[in-house]
Amino acid sequence: MPKFRTLLVLAVLALVSTGLAVWSWQATHARLQAEGVGEPLLPGLAEKGRNAARIDIVMDDGKDRITLVRKGDRWFAGDAEYPADVGKIRQFLVSLVALRKVEPKTHLKKNYVLLDVDTPGTKDARGTRVTIRDAAGKVIADVILGKPAYDRVGAGKKGQYVRLADDAQVWLVEGLARAVPALTRWVNHYAVDLPRDDIVRGRIVHADGEILEVRATGKKGSDGDPLFEIVNKPAGAKEKPNYQIASVARDMAQLDFELVRKAREHKEKPVVHAEVETKGGLVIGHDVYGEGNALWVVVKVVREGKDRNTAEKIRKTVNGWEYGLSQSRGSYFLKRLKDVIETTEKKIEDLPASGGGN
Repeated sequence: MPKFRTLLVLAVLALVSTGLAVWSWQATHARLQAEGVGEPLLPGLAEKGRNAARIDIVMDDGKDRITLVRKGDRWFAGDAEYPADVGKIRQFLVSLVALRKVEPKTHLKKNYVLLDVDTPGTKDARGTRVTIRDAAGKVIADVILGKPAYDRVGAGKKGQYVRLADDAQVWLVEGLARAVPALTRWVNHYAVDLPRDDIVRGRIVHADGEILEVRATGKKGSDGDPLFEIVNKPAGAKEKPNYQIASVARDMAQLDFELVRKAREHKEKPVVHAEVETKGGLVIGHDVYGEGNALWVVVKVVREGKDRNTAEKIRKTVNGWEYGLSQSRGSYFLKRLKDVIETTEKKIEDLPASGGGN
């Protein structure tokens, strides 16, 4: 009997111990939940974000950066304050609001580099700092966006490592916010965007006087594409395939720029003046200036034709600006006759004999 009583006491103690352990785990788990798991990373941004008036984005060593500013109901990007795409900024703010805490990670600074959450501008830093302020300059949000973490928050879900700029704690969050400090990420980077199928003529005049002009013939090839011809083709010259001829004109349908700045007064002549014409008679002119390894393009409406609405839209976009391209991206402005004409290489037996023997 005493032995049974002892066993009963031990069993009761075991149950009590188990119960205490369960209670302790639940209390700890509840405390962790209360400290942020499952909550928004930036809880005030959903409400205060509508007052955002300035967004600073700084990346890595601090040299890559961009500022977005709001004036009235319009946003502007970069030092030149080029009109920004409001939709792109709104989408980014929504992605920040959607970030939700999943799991606390390291709080040790030595581990930040592994997750790209070091403060940008410091030595060997990697990551992107986003600071959002209202019109009075008060900080609404200040966060460092680190590495993406795909499938770490659940199969098929997007995740990311992040850290609030004034907090040592790194979090794994559900959601993904990307902030690239490049102008073209925040603006409509097509200064000109015409349908390629509407293009009927292209003309390139080089500073040395050489002209390359192509136009649509009104016919179509066996592949269904419009046929183009070289207007000023030298006598006896053989044209390269149609797609290369057509590209002289059709590549100018879009001006996809990389940089932009306020228009300057150019005392030198452009290295190229290029024009592109649509079926409706709209003619867009491009004065192309060389500057180091870059090309800077000034765009003008030369003739409206029947496309008055399109002409006005382009004017509103390009007036007062000039657009920068790398020479590789803007190479279509630099094409010459030799680029669209087949060259005939002389064989050795075709060359005149040297010397004067009989």
